[in-house]
Amino acid sequence: MRGLFITPNFIKMIRLLSLISLTISLSVFSQVPSYYNDVNIKLTGHQLKDALATKIISTHTTVLSYTPEVWVALKEADVDPTNNDNVVLIYGWETTNSNTDITDDRTRFKEDHGSGSGVWNREHVYSKSLANPNLGTIGAGADAHNLRPADAQRNSSRNNRKFATGNGSSSYITSEGNWYPGDEWKGDVARMIMYMYLRYGDQTLPTGVCVGNPIATDPNMIDLLLQWNAEDPVSNIEKQRNPVLERMQGNRNPFIDNPNFATQIWGGPIAQNLFKNEININDNLQAITGATTLTISNKTQTSIELTWTPSENSAFKAIEYHIFKGSSLIGTTNNTNFTASNLTPETSYYFNVKSFDSKGSTVLISNHVSTITSPYEANNNSIISDIFISEYLEGNSYNKAIEIANITGYTIDLSAYSLKKVTNGSGTWSNILSLNGTLHDKEIYVIAHGNSSEEIRNKANITNNGVMSFNGNDAIGLFKNDTLIDLLGYTNESVVFSQNEILRRKPYTISPNPFYRIAEWDIFPQENLSDLGKFSIPLAERTINVISKVQPIVYPNPSSDFIHLNLKGSKNTNFTIINTIGKIVKKGVANEPIEIRDLQAGVYIIRLNNKKHLFVKK
Repeated sequence: MRGLFITPNFIKMIRLLSLISLTISLSVFSQVPSYYNDVNIKLTGHQLKDALATKIISTHTTVLSYTPEVWVALKEADVDPTNNDNVVLIYGWETTNSNTDITDDRTRFKEDHGSGSGVWNREHVYSKSLANPNLGTIGAGADAHNLRPADAQRNSSRNNRKFATGNGSSSYITSEGNWYPGDEWKGDVARMIMYMYLRYGDQTLPTGVCVGNPIATDPNMIDLLLQWNAEDPVSNIEKQRNPVLERMQGNRNPFIDNPNFATQIWGGPIAQNLFKNEININDNLQAITGATTLTISNKTQTSIELTWTPSENSAFKAIEYHIFKGSSLIGTTNNTNFTASNLTPETSYYFNVKSFDSKGSTVLISNHVSTITSPYEANNNSIISDIFISEYLEGNSYNKAIEIANITGYTIDLSAYSLKKVTNGSGTWSNILSLNGTLHDKEIYVIAHGNSSEEIRNKANITNNGVMSFNGNDAIGLFKNDTLIDLLGYTNESVVFSQNEILRRKPYTISPNPFYRIAEWDIFPQENLSDLGKFSIPLAERTINVISKVQPIVYPNPSSDFIHLNLKGSKNTNFTIINTIGKIVKKGVANEPIEIRDLQAGVYIIRLNNKKHLFVKK
């Protein structure tokens, strides 16, 4: 066994996730969504580009599965507002069904999807194969901001053709081999490609998917996209999509919220400015000095103290401050500090302080704060429920290895655990490797292929040629008493999720997860073996509490109406119910029987946490 390297103060208890902004507004006509409270929307050029990129990356907290979650997302995000049974098809234009060519339909029954004629499928506006590397259908390839319903045959006609200038309806430009999306859709396409550029950078450059002239300030941006963004204003269907996808993925497309962001960043034709009245500062009111940020201090697991400096501007003398959590007023004060309490661990918050003077003028000080984003971020309250896979090597030839870490606070008897494999991502679990021995707290355990390189074998505790003969489309599961507790890869589709690379668990996802989430892993080159056998965790000098030996009772199980919890005297216990694709479907405080009649029939996982102990039950 090998010890873990402990890195003090690796993660701070409170994180400031992005830029801090000061907004002064005396009259509001087009309100800026609270999503941008921590972005200085008055920036220009690459500064604004970087700020928006930081925002949409940091808030993309949920990575959808291509099947079924993307299907579900598109059915809601692209629903026809005039007929909720249909979805709106990109590139389509025919609304009366007056001709026999169904490929030009603008809408279609939302359940008619798949392959063949008369159905719709998922169009990657930034084509998978034009990205470098290919988008695939995992991660970037399943980002719903780049996916739209399209007639299957028209989607096939577009294929991976680059977008180019044209007019009228969508069409294949025969002489050039390119694709024109149509007058109605060219703005949608431009804004989606600009989102992909900010979200995935060099993988999805505009020059790779669009024919036109690079602009002087950014050779990766094409002038045609800026032209389309200005000529085709944001449509109602785009406005409909953004909040739906924010709820599902966590992030928004900023160019839909305000097309003028593109003008601010790259110049070119002046696009629609939906934030115009929010970012123009009244000349008679100067920005206050010394109060442009909130200072965070006295942090606990459920509270923080906000402090700000009073204005030194003679034109503005605050007499009262209102404190907001998101859009909700949580307090008023005449002082320059305030304690925000009753916060929930692992939750992000917007805190706004609005100052008022005797004339009724206001100044808004905004900050985006995240509290307790890691199980380790509150002293003496951390809990890791079980051992987990901390590193995965899928190298060339036989260079395969899996690393397992124990930071539960206890010595673990490995005889209850096993590794299994699903070959090619479909079928049943096989090639069982039963583990044995003990794994002490803060130690790791490495299993390598018997024919791997000498360097890898020297880092291994054991070697194996069965389950360790995996490829990048073989799902790997860690089982405890024959129950899956941790998963790498997919068990219902043959998708290459990792190839010739190393996956390492992110520091803040250090518990087993029976649902594979690519966002939990960092990717490294296969040659980078320096961390194999040396798992580092963000652990300062503190105690890790072990899971309670007195486990709660959940009854009746199964049930169709209510479930009751015998909590053995525990108080202030929070519950979370998670479905089989890892989505939270219900949560709250477990003080009363929990009503479940609104849930669909199926298998769910209930997670109980009283901040001292964690209990998980299927």
